[in-house]
Amino acid sequence: MKQDFTNILKTQGPRGLYKGALATSMREVPGSGILFMVKDRMERKLRVDQEANYSLFLAKKILAGGVAGLCAWCSSIPIDTVKSIIQTSAEQRRIGEVTLELYKAGGVTPFFRGLVPQAFRIFPASSSLLLVYEVLKNYMN
Repeated sequence: MKQDFTNILKTQGPRGLYKGALATSMREVPGSGILFMVKDRMERKLRVDQEANYSLFLAKKILAGGVAGLCAWCSSIPIDTVKSIIQTSAEQRRIGEVTLELYKAGGVTPFFRGLVPQAFRIFPASSSLLLVYEVLKNYMN
């Protein structure tokens, strides 16, 4: 890690540390909004707040969090693909340039490569993240 940091500073200067920052913001800001919006809507539809059985309450929370994560990731994976190309490229690349290049190479398909394997990671990761979020939120209140 330290070698990577030092190498980036030597070869690209301080700007190299922020390579892909705009694309990362374009992924994170809407993705986080979608994550919490879908979580909230799913919990309302599942009537989580009215659930008396604690096991069902947890199951509904986990389902809502997992589905929310999948929705957020499906909306974010195209810009994440662009971001990854920008960050791993030896030269400076722009979002529009990479997007056009990917589209010309295969339409929308290249933007969604790896979606299925990612879904197997996203569902449990998001459901556990949002469950911990809820526990901490309740603890702090």
